[in-house]
Amino acid sequence: MHHLAKVALIGAAAVALAAPLSALGAAEKPFRGADSGTFTIEPISPTVVLSKDVAVGHATRLGAYTLIAQERIDLVTLQISSGGWTLVTKHGTLFGTYAGRAEFTGPSTIAYRVSGPILGGTGRYEGASGSVHFDGAADLAAGTLSDELTGVLLSGDD
Repeated sequence: MHHLAKVALIGAAAVALAAPLSALGAAEKPFRGADSGTFTIEPISPTVVLSKDVAVGHATRLGAYTLIAQERIDLVTLQISSGGWTLVTKHGTLFGTYAGRAEFTGPSTIAYRVSGPILGGTGRYEGASGSVHFDGAADLAAGTLSDELTGVLLSGDD
């Protein structure tokens, strides 16, 4: 009888743990979008610049948005660090951080890949978490950029 009680207790614990995990999985909300915009660069050191970016675009689940971002770019290694972003929509904002790297695709053009966590939001996205990935290109001579973004919202009232 003692063995039966242990099995019942383990079974109850498994059900109790599985319920929140399945709820988390059900709350996953993938999104995909694209944007284009401009950037300015400020030197921080002889080999590092701060890029300040503004773009407009559209994404599933989010609708039209404005992207405001900034990141440090090491001009020697093309490492991208200390990235921070905010997506402003008519229903609220999402914000987070990212890091990654870039590579030259031409004399004055680069392609970049950065990713990071969604740290929160406001409005409809209050309490949001998840992840985001930006695949982009920039023309360093023209100061223009374009992004394709993909992500997953794990919470928020979408």
